[in-house]
Amino acid sequence: MPNVACSARPVACSARKPAAKPPVRHLFTAKLPLASLLPAIGPPPAHRAQTALRPPPNRTESVSQTNTASGRFWRFIRCYTTRMTIVLSHISALEYWLAPQGSKPAATLASESFQLPATSVSAASLRTKLPSGLALSRPLHVLTSKPVHSQSEIIAYHCRFEAPQSKAFYRISNDVYVCSVELAYVQVAKRMDLTNLIRLGFELCGTYSINPQCQLGFIQREPLTTARKLKSFANAATRMHGRKNALRALRYIQQGSASPAETRLSMFLTLPYSLGGFNLPRATLNKAIALSPEEQAISQRRFLVCDMYWQHARLGIEYDSDAHHIGAAKISSDAQRRNALAIGGITVITITRAQYNNSPQFAKTAGSIAKLLGTSVRPRCADFEIKQTRLRNAMHYDPKWATSIVEDPLSKALEANGTKLSYRA
Repeated sequence: MPNVACSARPVACSARKPAAKPPVRHLFTAKLPLASLLPAIGPPPAHRAQTALRPPPNRTESVSQTNTASGRFWRFIRCYTTRMTIVLSHISALEYWLAPQGSKPAATLASESFQLPATSVSAASLRTKLPSGLALSRPLHVLTSKPVHSQSEIIAYHCRFEAPQSKAFYRISNDVYVCSVELAYVQVAKRMDLTNLIRLGFELCGTYSINPQCQLGFIQREPLTTARKLKSFANAATRMHGRKNALRALRYIQQGSASPAETRLSMFLTLPYSLGGFNLPRATLNKAIALSPEEQAISQRRFLVCDMYWQHARLGIEYDSDAHHIGAAKISSDAQRRNALAIGGITVITITRAQYNNSPQFAKTAGSIAKLLGTSVRPRCADFEIKQTRLRNAMHYDPKWATSIVEDPLSKALEANGTKLSYRA
């Protein structure tokens, strides 16, 4: 009897051979239609049966599945049904904020549940995702939550490891978001030189946007942010690489500039000697000065605005450019303004475009302004003239964030790649 039991054991074991499992690792590489694989894989898990193929939110959710063929297959399907989200960042985000109001969609604050995408964006999807009429330059800067190594001439990816702050992202259309003005400023501060970074801060906190295609070279708009908001954001972004450069530039940024010429004038007069400026005290830009009844009768206005104004010295600076101060009517109006200010005890110095372009004459004017302010211009650095020339050359040309849209637009790059965007003129 024992011998019979021993001989029957291998027979019983051979009868319980497990059924062959489908080769899960090779299902996705096999050249078979998807429908032929579904019977072998089986239906999706019960708790995902209703939502397996439904469009998920704006991110790739981590699905905790059991280590089964069915769970792995439907997880594979979900990663290819994720909605593609585009988050404009860096220069692309600044181009959106600085664009004319009628040429871009309105921005609304993103919800608190918004998370950055983790996948790349195809060039073909830009045609359907980007709003029509939004002019951007190449490459398009896109922000993701994970590193994307597939860089191209059309799209440049940037990874953000730090958790986003509140009010850091805005929604401009379906699946298209943009970084806030404050976040974009810190982002570009990593690679931008200090002079242009200060210049950009003046523009963001001012009431103009540089536009080479306009007759005046700029357009008027409301301020996009304030120096206080920029500084508050930069102080909180402790892990961002451009934070140090942004905080250094914010020491010299002033609010209220109404034109690129006012920005250049303010930077030349108030920047320190080490940056090529005359180190004068900071002035209030476009200060509204209330007038007395007598002064109102002369100027026919209730208040006057000076391009630069020092309250303690009651000194104002007016910049006369060729585009704004031409014609007999304009000259008469400017004379009335100066007479009204003179009656109120306010000294007004006019700087013309010819004076500004003449470096020795402009230096004499800066010395006269310094005396009226109770100070003097005494640069201690031996290469002060070289630094002034460097500053003047940097301010002479339009910045990159204003010229790239015209010189290298994204639309032409996409057309060369086989994708066409229908931009409105």
